[in-house]
Order: sequence, then structure tokens, then C-alpha cells
Amino acid sequence: MTEAIPMGRYFFDSGDLEDEVGIECTGLEEARRVGLEGLKDLARHALRDVNGQQLFVSEMKAATNC
Repeated sequence: MTEAIPMGRYFFDSGDLEDEVGIECTGLEEARRVGLEGLKDLARHALRDVNGQQLFVSEMKAATNC
């Protein structure tokens, strides 16, 4: 029987919109990949209509209940 890989929940906020659900990833590398894919999609849509919006990336550490 294989051991389950622990999954962390990562949240990807978008400006004033707070991600309340998050995405489970196996680690930081997967979270980085998922975040970059989301950022590419966000940038693609945002750059169609440039109206003073700003794009930014930030990293936040979450509190754990362990």
C-alpha cells in the first residue's frame, strides 16, 4: 500500500478578490506552477482592456493549526 502524499491548500488572491476556496497542491513547486498558470490567464484577460489596472504577485504565509 502506498502512503498518501500530504497536500497543502494554497490560496491565490486577485487584487481585491480573496480566494476563499484555494487549491490543494503537493508542495511549493506545484503551487508555483498552478499560480503561474493562473497569473498568465489573468494577465491575458487584463491586458485586453488596459484601464489603469495593475498586476502584482505576492507571497503570503498562512497560519497552520498543527
